[in-house]
Amino acid sequence: MEWIEVVDEFPQSADAMVLCVGQFDGMHIGHQGLLDIAKQYITDEILTVLRFSQQMDRPVQGGEATQSLLTPRAEQERLFNQFGVNRLYEVSDVGACTKQSAAALFAEQLTRLNIKRLVVSEGTSFAHDVDITVQTLVDLCAKLDVPITVVPQAKVNGRLVTSACIREHLQAGRVEAAQALLGRPYQITGTIVHGAALGRQLGFPTANFDDVDEYVMVAPGIYVSLVEIHGVNGQKSEYWYALTNAGYRPTVNGQSYLIEAYLLDFTGDLYDKRLSVSFLHRLRDEIKFVGLDPLIEQMHKDTAMAKARLGIEGHA
Repeated sequence: MEWIEVVDEFPQSADAMVLCVGQFDGMHIGHQGLLDIAKQYITDEILTVLRFSQQMDRPVQGGEATQSLLTPRAEQERLFNQFGVNRLYEVSDVGACTKQSAAALFAEQLTRLNIKRLVVSEGTSFAHDVDITVQTLVDLCAKLDVPITVVPQAKVNGRLVTSACIREHLQAGRVEAAQALLGRPYQITGTIVHGAALGRQLGFPTANFDDVDEYVMVAPGIYVSLVEIHGVNGQKSEYWYALTNAGYRPTVNGQSYLIEAYLLDFTGDLYDKRLSVSFLHRLRDEIKFVGLDPLIEQMHKDTAMAKARLGIEGHA
């Protein structure tokens, strides 16, 4: 997929395209549905997405971003490829593009693209402090003689499917509900680093995730999960069921949020490897135990419950 950062102006393109406008953070079932509808209009055109930079659309407080991403850039690119997007235009700074209003930017700049149809969700939100609405796009397409399709927003149980709703589920530990809206388990990818090795001493060696600060963090707790050990140099990835602790490790007076996964029945060295953890089910809250022996006993119970949940009890 071609990812084009738009700073001053859209690059001139003669490529016929069906253009989707939206944010696409999370690539949830609403986004997937929008792309599926756009594909229905494609004959020889390329499927293209236009959005404002997510950095512009993240709420700020005290001048600093306060909202993490469901899908950082590397994962976004993988998902765009998976769902058939050929090109992405990302407007990183509306003010840098033009001294005109953002609506005028669209009217002037989109004429540089060979748009055969524009597809947008009726609930599409744009960057803060820009004067663009869905109606703006409808009016603009009428002037440019470009067909436009406005797609109703996806709903589950009468509630709109939004990235904000998915964040709420994750931050409350409702990973199954988040999975239903994403169309896949919520996944976090990071590099495995050395920790205090306490898990190994207790008989439950864990993989400690680093480089995950961009992600929305799930509520502290113990989760049944699936871990992918990414293959390198053409090797295939390996997949292992796991118990994943997300949180602060109160029994050992942990001070910072940490994600650590115990891969069921796995033996081997995971240090410095890239792993992805997919959250399948929340088993329980974090508990502060009085001493390590009760913790070990609970970890054995957790392992048994996880295997029962997965239907693999009795397996070695």
